[in-house]
Amino acid sequence: MSPKPSHPRDSRAAAPVGDWRMFRPAIWVGFVGIAIMLLLSFYIGLAIVGGAIGIGARIEISRRRVGRGVPTRRPRHRR
Repeated sequence: MSPKPSHPRDSRAAAPVGDWRMFRPAIWVGFVGIAIMLLLSFYIGLAIVGGAIGIGARIEISRRRVGRGVPTRRPRHRR
């Protein structure tokens, strides 16, 4: 039985950083965009493929932050 991490950040850092499975949402959105390009409208599909590229960029940014140990979200300012 493996020991549980003492802090939630430890469990995020333990996830495989170079795994392609993290990019599954971007891959599927890209597939849908290409299907819409072929079946319906080129420009609507192009917009969806652009969204898939944006999703992939966000995943990559958060992956690098986790790898460096930087918090993934900015702390909220208290009023």
